[in-house]
Amino acid sequence: MTRDRSRSSSLRITAAVGLSLILSLLWPTTLPADDEPAAVTANKVTYTTPVRIKLEGAITILTHQYMQRQLERAKEMKADLIIIEIDSPGGDAQASIDIAQDLADIKWARTVAFVEKQAISGGAFVALGCEEIVLLPQAKIGDAGPIVMGEDSQFRHAPEKIVSFLAAAVRTLAEGRGHPPAIAEAMVDKTLAVFHYRHLQSGVTRSMSEAEVAQLKDADQWEKVKPVFGSGGGRFLTLNGKSALEVGLTEETLADRDALFRRYGLDKEPILFRETWVDTLVAVLNFPLISGALLVLGLISLYAEFMIPGVGIFGVLSALCFSLFFWATFLGGTADWLEVILFLGGLACIATEIFILPGFGLFGITGILLVLAGLTMALTPNASMFTDSLDTLASSATTVGTALAIFIVVGAVLARFMGTLPIFRRMMLAPPSGSSDTIDAGIDESLLTLRDLQVGLTGTTRTPLRPAGKARFGDTDVDVVAEGSFIPQGSAVRIVIVQGNRIVVRTDV
Repeated sequence: MTRDRSRSSSLRITAAVGLSLILSLLWPTTLPADDEPAAVTANKVTYTTPVRIKLEGAITILTHQYMQRQLERAKEMKADLIIIEIDSPGGDAQASIDIAQDLADIKWARTVAFVEKQAISGGAFVALGCEEIVLLPQAKIGDAGPIVMGEDSQFRHAPEKIVSFLAAAVRTLAEGRGHPPAIAEAMVDKTLAVFHYRHLQSGVTRSMSEAEVAQLKDADQWEKVKPVFGSGGGRFLTLNGKSALEVGLTEETLADRDALFRRYGLDKEPILFRETWVDTLVAVLNFPLISGALLVLGLISLYAEFMIPGVGIFGVLSALCFSLFFWATFLGGTADWLEVILFLGGLACIATEIFILPGFGLFGITGILLVLAGLTMALTPNASMFTDSLDTLASSATTVGTALAIFIVVGAVLARFMGTLPIFRRMMLAPPSGSSDTIDAGIDESLLTLRDLQVGLTGTTRTPLRPAGKARFGDTDVDVVAEGSFIPQGSAVRIVIVQGNRIVVRTDV
């Protein structure tokens, strides 16, 4: 019996030693190789369609529209990793928050903010909208205190109401993306002091404000270690790569761009999305001076088309100018279909005044107001907490008003010299060299028909011509259009152009 027990014990010892040997041989294979980047090992996801989007320079409402187009493009490509390469000093706060919210709403791809140089102010907001934030050691992020322009046209820090609104917005963004909320808030609120805390039992460290700790159920278990350098004391928190790692805003500070690709297991640079000629053209066309020039050229061309009917080239040019105007404001984010409907409805009212109900005035005035409203609204961005709606509306109205004033001056010059300027004289039928007696003497002017009307025939206006109305030739009333902008009722006129059903008259008889 003793011998059997001894033999059984020996077998157990031998089995244990063998199992230990096997485990010791297998265990090293579960560890990463020395030359394998730890970040790649930690990242278990394999990305098949990664893309990069450049966000450079000042952030405006145009930047928001640009980012929306690029994100939609990435979605159509079924991208699973989106790297936002941020190099921005900030800009429009509302546009920055909107971009960050668009990124926070993405569920179909992983979003990463890569800061190589700076993500200041609005650039920091955009970064907070991404799932991960990755910085190079010398990159800067933060300093997001809102600034507004006062009544004296001087920039100053925003009032407490705006600071509170913005702080709540960035805090919500940070919480939704797993970033330290107090760190995000301290970038906006210069009075908020943040501290490093350590949990007494678990040893976990977090960056929180005193108010944040007080709301925790185990608040007594968190020990204050030291303040976060740069927070509170009248300074907006700004971090570099090293300090961002210390406060938990980033998981890793990378040495270079190649390290970024290795971190996500990419063997080559992802496809780069950046501004195209369309984005550049939209930005140029939305510049107030260019927008105003398009309006002036479009209005003058439309006026010339009315004055020289049948030519068509001015109508095409006018349509092109207004199409470019609304296309640019559509992509720029300031216009929608409402503005287009107002503009086209205004043109319809003006056409009704000219061709159907001349002389009454109601349709003409309504049409002008609708056109001006559509153009002004198309240039006006939506008001927000950070912009004064009256200021933005006044700026748009100034652009439209200036364009209208220039059009009135140029239109008056064209009305006065339309028949003498070479470019227009070639497009107009000149009256015969003689007087009205050159008309076929066989025509009985008391029984004129439309086809009897010829260049050089004289008559009298029955209604004011603004520029359309009625004139009597013999005993026949005919719809006519004045060559100038206005001819009073009862004025003597002479036909200078006959094109189909359109009769153009002037007063120099």
